[in-house]
Amino acid sequence: MTTSVTWNEAGLELVADGVRAVADDLTLTAWGERHTLALGGLAAGEVTRSQSHDELGPHELLSFGYTTRSVRNPVAFRLMARCYDLEPVILLELVPGFDQPILGTEECASLRLRTLSACRRAVYLHQRVNEYGRDAVGSWWAQALCLADAARDNPWDWGLGLVWETGDRHAALLPMRAGGAVSRLRGEGQGLSLVASGWCGKHRYPRLPLGLLAVDDSPAGALDRGYRAVSALCEWSFRRREDKPVPEAFEFLGYSTWPGHGRKVTGQRVVEAVSALREQGVPVRWVWLEEGWQQVNRHQQLGGWGAEPQRFPGGLEATVRELQGRGGVRHVGVWLALQGG
Repeated sequence: MTTSVTWNEAGLELVADGVRAVADDLTLTAWGERHTLALGGLAAGEVTRSQSHDELGPHELLSFGYTTRSVRNPVAFRLMARCYDLEPVILLELVPGFDQPILGTEECASLRLRTLSACRRAVYLHQRVNEYGRDAVGSWWAQALCLADAARDNPWDWGLGLVWETGDRHAALLPMRAGGAVSRLRGEGQGLSLVASGWCGKHRYPRLPLGLLAVDDSPAGALDRGYRAVSALCEWSFRRREDKPVPEAFEFLGYSTWPGHGRKVTGQRVVEAVSALREQGVPVRWVWLEEGWQQVNRHQQLGGWGAEPQRFPGGLEATVRELQGRGGVRHVGVWLALQGG
C-alpha cells in the first residue's frame, strides 16, 4: 500500500495504492484577480517534505510553494498534500501565503484533474441547484449518476463525490470543508475539477480545501475510507453511521410513501399498500408519511396542524390505527413542513 504526490511534466501526480490521478491546471482568485496556472512542466518552486501525525494516522506532508507572475499583485500559495502511511488516502488543500487575501467567492480556487486511472463504471453523486446555489425546483436533493467514463461523460456541477472502478480496485474522490470554505466537484471538458468556494465576500480564508482521494477493494470500502478521513480531518458536523445510535424502528424494514405516492398520498392508499406487502410476507415494521398529508392552501402554504381531511377523513390517528391493525406496523413517522409543501 503506497501513496505519493509528485510534480512532473504531466502536472501534479497523485498515486494511492496503484490508482493514479493527474492535476494539470490550477485557478486561484486573489486580490480580485483570477490566476490560471498550467501545472504540467511548471517549476514547483520550494518543495518541502516532513513527517506528521493526525487523527487518521502518520503521514508525509508535502508542500509545493509557488508565486504567480502577476506584476501588480503576485500571489504566493502552497499546495499541501497529506499522504498517509497506513491508509490509501491523499488529502489536498491550498494555503495562501502570509497576508494574501483569499476573499470569499463562488470559486476561490479550482484544481482540474485531467487524468483519472481507467475511470470506468463510475457513480457520480451530485446536487442539482439553480444559479443561486440552492435546490432547483422539482429536483432531488442528491442524485446518483451512473457513468461509463467520467472524463468523457462530463459530470455536472455541484458534485458530492465520485466512485469508480479501476482494475481490481475502487477509488473515491470526495470534496471537503475546512477553514470556513467548502469544495465540490464539477465536470470540466475532458476532466473533473475540485472547486473550493467561500460564500462570505468579506472573509479571508486561511486555507481552501480541495479534495480527498481514497482507495479500497470495493466501492463501499472506498467511500467508507473517504468519509472516515473526512470526518476525522475536516470541520464537518457529521458522524458516520456506525458511530450513531440507531432507533429501534430502523432496525427493521420500513415503507416510505414518497416514491409511490408523492404528494398524492392518502390514508387509504398507505394502508392498502402496507397491507398488501404484509399479505405477500413482507414484514413492514414502520411507515414514514412523506410530504402531502398536511393541510395546505392553493399556494402550498400551511393551512392547519391536522391532516388534509379529504385524504385522511379520520385524521392521522385513524390511519395509524389501521396501519397497526391491518398492516402490523409498530411505528409511524411523519414529514412535517412548517411552511407547507
